[in-house]
Amino acid sequence: MYATLVSIHTFLRIIVLVIVPIALLVSYYAWRQKQAYTKFHELIARLNIGINHAQFLVGLILLTHSPKVDFNQLSTAPHLRYSILHPVVMLLAIAFVTFSFVLTRNKTESATRHKLSFRYNLIAYVLLLIGQAISLLP
Repeated sequence: MYATLVSIHTFLRIIVLVIVPIALLVSYYAWRQKQAYTKFHELIARLNIGINHAQFLVGLILLTHSPKVDFNQLSTAPHLRYSILHPVVMLLAIAFVTFSFVLTRNKTESATRHKLSFRYNLIAYVLLLIGQAISLLP
């Protein structure tokens, strides 16, 4: 079961690292071109939040099943990294993806929606990259 979860988590990681930049580019282009917020933009936002939340849920399940997670040995770097640092940074990234989706739904002006979407997704993407770097350290 653990190997399957790791494979799913790795597969979703690749999709997340593709969908977030797509959401960034679409929102930035639409913001700068002063485009209306259309169903296409809504679809990209829903895909972004859905895939990111699925990735996070698989990560939470891994947190309970991984041999790399041991809260009794937080003084060692690998256990600290997988038990605390990586999950917290990823939680923050998911929070910003969620903020992006929720806050843009409450706005009526398209330019504001695109701008908010771009800014929050950019913060989320930077946090995702930091979280990836944390998990890849030796």
